[in-house]
Amino acid sequence: MSLACLLAVVFKLVFTEHLSPIRVVDTPHTLTDFAPGIVKTTTLASSSSSSSSSSSSSSLHDSFDHCQDEEEDIYVTSLDHKSQDNALPRIVEQQLAAALLKLEYLLHVQGTAIDEILQELYYLLSSASVPLSRGLVSEILEHHNVQVDDSVVTEIATAVCSSNPVHKAIEKGGPLSTSYQRKQFYKNKFNVVEPITYILDRKNNHTFQYVPLLKSLNKIFNCKVILEKIIESHCGQQDIEIDPSFEFRSPENGLHFKENSFLNAEELRISLRLYVDDFETCNPLGTSRKKHKLFGVYWVLGNLPPGSHSSLSSIFLALLCKIVDVKTWFSQSIRTFSARS
Repeated sequence: MSLACLLAVVFKLVFTEHLSPIRVVDTPHTLTDFAPGIVKTTTLASSSSSSSSSSSSSSLHDSFDHCQDEEEDIYVTSLDHKSQDNALPRIVEQQLAAALLKLEYLLHVQGTAIDEILQELYYLLSSASVPLSRGLVSEILEHHNVQVDDSVVTEIATAVCSSNPVHKAIEKGGPLSTSYQRKQFYKNKFNVVEPITYILDRKNNHTFQYVPLLKSLNKIFNCKVILEKIIESHCGQQDIEIDPSFEFRSPENGLHFKENSFLNAEELRISLRLYVDDFETCNPLGTSRKKHKLFGVYWVLGNLPPGSHSSLSSIFLALLCKIVDVKTWFSQSIRTFSARS
């Protein structure tokens, strides 16, 4: 899908009010919290298939988060013992980087705070650990009746501490030692799709960010678990006539989807569902309200089984732009596109 088509479709939906802004709100409540009589439950005939679908959806959520870990596990188990020993430092380094990435971008821990934590961790793994390691090495050597100089014991203990992959990763000049080094590591080692900046007005510095859809899809399809789920969920061409007792579980079960000759076909088609949301990154008051309001376009992969989109890890960003720029630069194009369609 080209950027022009994406903008045209999304902006038409927004300004013709065919699609309302959607916010994802997590709630701890369940159906059991309602009083009797409020909720009516129905037992489906294919309860086994529903439970299997639920479990597959849960495993699918995990696959979005752990595809990288799965690839590493497969890679390690396919190696012999000697090769595994050589690969383990790299695996440990990437696991540490993944943990730091979650702290920084999922739990919103500031980079300066992570730097402080890593400095303390480096001290514990180096200066504080050498005396402990030295005592342990001495005990082992004495247990086997091996007599060596204290300098040799100290050298062994220092080498053991400094050879730790975590120690090497966070030491000065290490790949995870600073915020800048970590960002470079994330880009080089993880499946990062960087946004592209498009300039609307160079003089006044009006821009918007676009995350390439094809590159994002390519990264997703590299995950074997997700690809298998997409193939399993494809049921070919569906009948247009709908049984009144049929349970709707996804947009693909609706009449508009089934009447679409492109999507409702024997050949597998990639289906994307677009969502829009307006939000502000701060809480401005008075005249500053709405000045910094952003317009976001998100998408999910419609080919996944029902229930697979409740996890935030399955929702991806496509476009980010200031709402004032949307109204200024694209309103006329949207009117023209709407009139033609």
